[in-house]
Amino acid sequence: MKVTMKKTMKNALLAFALVLFGTLILGFNSKAAGRVGMSITTEGEVAADKQVTFDLKVENGTSDTIYDAESLGLGIFSLNPKDNVDNFQWTANNAIIINPNDATVAANVEKLAPKGELNLKFSGTLPATWNKESCMAVMAISLKEDGSYELIEMALYGDLPYTDVTRQDWFVNYATMLYKMDIMTGMNETTFGGGEKVSRAQFATILWRMDDMPEAAYDAKRFPDVPDEKFFTKPVMWASSEEAGIITGYADGRFGTGDEITREQIAAMMYRYAKYAKLDVSAAGDLSAFPDGKDVSGFALDAMKWAVGSGLISGNGDGTLNPQGTAGRAECSAIISRFMMGAIETFDSQAEAFALEQ
Repeated sequence: MKVTMKKTMKNALLAFALVLFGTLILGFNSKAAGRVGMSITTEGEVAADKQVTFDLKVENGTSDTIYDAESLGLGIFSLNPKDNVDNFQWTANNAIIINPNDATVAANVEKLAPKGELNLKFSGTLPATWNKESCMAVMAISLKEDGSYELIEMALYGDLPYTDVTRQDWFVNYATMLYKMDIMTGMNETTFGGGEKVSRAQFATILWRMDDMPEAAYDAKRFPDVPDEKFFTKPVMWASSEEAGIITGYADGRFGTGDEITREQIAAMMYRYAKYAKLDVSAAGDLSAFPDGKDVSGFALDAMKWAVGSGLISGNGDGTLNPQGTAGRAECSAIISRFMMGAIETFDSQAEAFALEQ
């Protein structure tokens, strides 16, 4: 079983990597994902056949890596399958710009020192098929001498229906990615609710959508608080099945559908999902680096070590891990997105099949 990202996202990422390197996607460093901030903004109109200029900001954040002129690259492509990427003609200041079908190199950039910032402008003409469902993506990578690369971060620009999310919000890339892939929708048509808490039923539903919504038979005896024909019924039945083994109930037999999910519960579910998807779960962070690392419950200990070691979960602003703290929707969108980016390296067989189709 492999993680099955939506086809438009998967194919765009594979096309970029295959054309750029002539090989399958290899060498992904998932620990870097989410550690370097990257955002795209524009003040102009974003419409079909219009020349538009985007501002790209790359910020090292907590990373200690220095990216220099010879290694920093930006891959630009569309996630709309109707868009012809041949028509993307981008120019940029001080960056290596890589298009799937036309690689060009512009002026060199100065070194991006730890906790420094790099601000770039790039402009081009959007394809005639651009519409509100379109989404442009920029992949920032660090090229290595041996031909491998490290994915620093991925930023997306596309229309969002949410009135409470702006391009300046730290989680906008994550919200955009999951919205475009129909994995995490808003609380309603116009509200994302980044600060609202996530229930256990809602998180199970996010994982279910990420796995392309598999069928699952209803079992009334499994959890007394999971009735049939609710939005979370199939997700919970699937995630608690013997095959998936992603979620378990409480000691009293309930699932706890409406209970706010905790950070350690998220780690445990993600860890089990990674095992279910046959991903590498060998990463192990040092929980003693957090003053409350010893407070992680036994059931989530290995999972939290993996989540910290793989970069999915980091400390709060006060430096604590806060394992029993509840998670908001913005935080959940970041964890899910980072996980999906880290899972790209599992697409070897899909990448090979995709390459043969071209």
